[in-house]
Amino acid sequence: MYFFSHFTLFGVTYNALLLAVLLWRYVIRILLCVDNLLDYKI
Repeated sequence: MYFFSHFTLFGVTYNALLLAVLLWRYVIRILLCVDNLLDYKI
C-alpha cells in the first residue's frame, strides 16, 4: 500500500511538472508575441 501511494504521488508530481513546462512554454510564446506587437506599433 505504501509503495502504491508513493508511486501515485510520483505520477502526480510528474504530471504537474509536465503541465508546468507546457504552461511555461505557452507563456513565453505569448510574451514574445506581445513583444513583437509592441515593436511593430513603435
